[in-house]
Amino acid sequence: MSESEVFNKLPLWEQTQYKAFRNWVNINLNSVKESVQTLESDFKNGTKLAHLTEILQKKSIGKWNKETKRQMQELENLNIAITAIQKDGVKLVNIGSTDINQGNLKIILGLIWTLIQHYHISQLDLLDLDVNEGDSEKKPEEKKKEEKKNFNAKDKLLLIINIIIKPWGYEAKNFTTDFQNGKILQCLAHTREPNIVRDPHLLGDDKVANVKEVLEGLDKFNIPRVMDVEDITEQHDEKSMMTLLGYVLKEVAARKQVSFGPGHKQEQSKQVEQPKKTETKVPQQEDDELLEESNIVHSSKKDTGVQTNTTDLSDLPKINVDRKSLFTRFVEIGRVVLITYGEYEGRIAAILDVIDANSVIVAGPTSGVPRHPISLRRVQLTDIVIPFRHNPRQKTLEKVWNEKKVQQVWENSSWGKKLASRKRKAELNDFDRFKVVVSHQQRSKLIRKKRRELVPTNKKSKN
Repeated sequence: MSESEVFNKLPLWEQTQYKAFRNWVNINLNSVKESVQTLESDFKNGTKLAHLTEILQKKSIGKWNKETKRQMQELENLNIAITAIQKDGVKLVNIGSTDINQGNLKIILGLIWTLIQHYHISQLDLLDLDVNEGDSEKKPEEKKKEEKKNFNAKDKLLLIINIIIKPWGYEAKNFTTDFQNGKILQCLAHTREPNIVRDPHLLGDDKVANVKEVLEGLDKFNIPRVMDVEDITEQHDEKSMMTLLGYVLKEVAARKQVSFGPGHKQEQSKQVEQPKKTETKVPQQEDDELLEESNIVHSSKKDTGVQTNTTDLSDLPKINVDRKSLFTRFVEIGRVVLITYGEYEGRIAAILDVIDANSVIVAGPTSGVPRHPISLRRVQLTDIVIPFRHNPRQKTLEKVWNEKKVQQVWENSSWGKKLASRKRKAELNDFDRFKVVVSHQQRSKLIRKKRRELVPTNKKSKN
């Protein structure tokens, strides 16, 4: 595959990332017989991004232009795809349709990495792990403290890899130099197919030969080659390696563990003969209380009755992870917003279309807001959402707006009442404010008088 001039000008590590991300995109697009060659230009019309989004989400994202003739159609495709990604809970920061259409490579690489994290790495069940697995010697108090730590995708990947490779005496601290000799990758494959992939201790010091042998072994697992030999040994890139490991761990999790360390046959026999040596030192009662607090389901609860130090990913403990978004209001078609700055300040309008990550098109039929673009910094999202397709005609908008009684719902909400009260106070003149003060004083006198009648005084009346 001939590379573009933009690719040749990139530093080596970014070239690795470029190729790895392109390979990941092509692996997914292969199901619809599509592919990309240059990331900076092949996403311009939005058709391949729309295809990729539908494949990742396994559903249709709506009607989009499969044949684009004008730039407006290209931007429309990109906006539809970006909106579908955001609705799926993916947070996109400073990624707009205009940047992708103009071939901004940094923005495109950032978008692809966001998709890889959400749909390729974070969705793996292997990542929902107990962070204390393998630390049976720690006290329950120490375990409770560690359970409160928040682990991101990178930390969780390192955690599961280190659990698997620990019997071989290896430790992964990063995704660049620690993987350049191929031995850690060899460990991951050897635990599942020791007859096909050699023991990593039998590898030499030639990192190029080692990585070449590892990639040939991964080919036998049907793991796609996201990275080449030189990408792993010389042109280090953390994100590319995490992308490759996503495929490796997914395949490893689907296979039963056979090898548990150097000399796995002897190790396995020892575990069968003396299963009690691997039991935790924590008393059973305290251990059960710890399990109830953290909602962790341990593999020791199985009916086999044998506890081992195996790292079979199908038996690893998992925790319940709340994947719901922290936000309840999103920038979406039909969302009603309150304009907070400019000519139409204080009025409500509905989002008709999304231009990019920073601006939208709004209109309010009964609030006097015409159809026009506005920055998201000048609006506040409300809880009201009305259903219609993007960029509807004025008659369609007015019909839906009136059917849902948007203006009445807004005026009856606590937010709308507060703004209306604030507006009325701001419009009062001096005499009106004086009347308000007098009415407050009169009300206070009536309250004091009524209180004296209901609560008798203890003071003696004077003669």
